[in-house]
Amino acid sequence: VPKLVYANKKGYINNAGSRLESSSDWPIYEDGKDEKDTGQYEKVREISAFCGACVLLRRNFLQNVGLFDNKFFMYFEDGDLSWRGQKAGYKFYYAPKAIAYHEHTGTTKEGSPLFNHFVGRNRLLILTKNAAFSVLARAWTKTLRDHLLLKIKRLYLALIKKYPKRQALREFYLSQKMIWAAILMTPYALAKRYHIIKED
Repeated sequence: VPKLVYANKKGYINNAGSRLESSSDWPIYEDGKDEKDTGQYEKVREISAFCGACVLLRRNFLQNVGLFDNKFFMYFEDGDLSWRGQKAGYKFYYAPKAIAYHEHTGTTKEGSPLFNHFVGRNRLLILTKNAAFSVLARAWTKTLRDHLLLKIKRLYLALIKKYPKRQALREFYLSQKMIWAAILMTPYALAKRYHIIKED
């Protein structure tokens, strides 16, 4: 992978290689994100995951591991392919002499309802496919706390006029939509995990 720099934030790094942390309920992290580029990421090094914005993959990797899982649609699909590749014994490298300019979240804009939906759903999907069940359980616990219990609390506060009612209803609807999308995808993710459905 190259050094990714922001297309609309001159001189700042978007991604200098990604890290897969399989014991975390947020499994993919981006090295160098939002750092000013002062030459601190100029060495070729092995990385544990790649960003799909710009990546060069060998044909035999794709033949053996498969392609991006199109059920993700957007977000975490590169982390999933990285994880599968790592399990298959492949290695990934960061090559800083190659530079790509990236319009980060150019499709959805960070923090938008569409962004939050797919990031929330796909974080659970990638963990269902690849992570230890203890990690998945921790992720679901946090999701239900933040997207169910907290939203119910806000609905209650809206009823007693301490929180905007329309906003509370919209937040609750969007959160439940994400949760149910993740639940409906769980059988598919488990089938992929146990190779009942093969990767494309």
